[in-house]
Amino acid sequence: MRARFRTVVLTGATSGIGEATALRLAGVPNRLILLGGESEEDVARTLQRIRRAGAARVNYFAADFARLAEVADAAARVRGLATSIDLLINVGSSAHRIEHFHFEDVDLEHDYSPVSAYARAKLAMVTWSSLLAGEEAGTGIQVVALCPGLNDTPLSAAMTGGIGGPPSNGAARVLYAASAAVPSGSYLEDDQVVAPSSEVVDTANRSRLTALFQERLASFAGHPTRATA
Repeated sequence: MRARFRTVVLTGATSGIGEATALRLAGVPNRLILLGGESEEDVARTLQRIRRAGAARVNYFAADFARLAEVADAAARVRGLATSIDLLINVGSSAHRIEHFHFEDVDLEHDYSPVSAYARAKLAMVTWSSLLAGEEAGTGIQVVALCPGLNDTPLSAAMTGGIGGPPSNGAARVLYAASAAVPSGSYLEDDQVVAPSSEVVDTANRSRLTALFQERLASFAGHPTRATA
């Protein structure tokens, strides 16, 4: 990596691409804060490998990201450790192209499938990255979304039967995007800036997603979420 980061926060860090990325990052920042869904005891061996991979001080917080209260609590614990974050990694996916927004059923209470849930989540993530880039324009904060490619991970195995390259390939895509000289708001596939799904740039979708986030996150954020379309 060309850039030097003092504090890095990485979500989904205990398996698959997240674990491979953490192993690559262990020698980069002063502090590496990892988030995952498992208890610290359950991922003790993984954390041990990451700590042995580099000199970064590694902290781990468990949170169920399906429960906003746990996410807010994890965010508070991160703030208690770090006065600033130099790099925050939440991986996107080209799977966002295969789905559409369904604002009438955002929780997939009807016609649920793991692939649809995953793709819709990635669609929301890529769209929000674009919105956040607009919100932070002029502040020096860069926002980049990317697809790490098809990798053989526990998640992909559960959804597709385990196809693709090793998670280290996905980690390389993530780390490239972390310091790539591309405009804020870019979306990358195979390390190239490409246009995202038309759903991402649709003005109505962006407005409705912003309103949804404001509705669900305002009580945790302490102030209304801001975004621009």
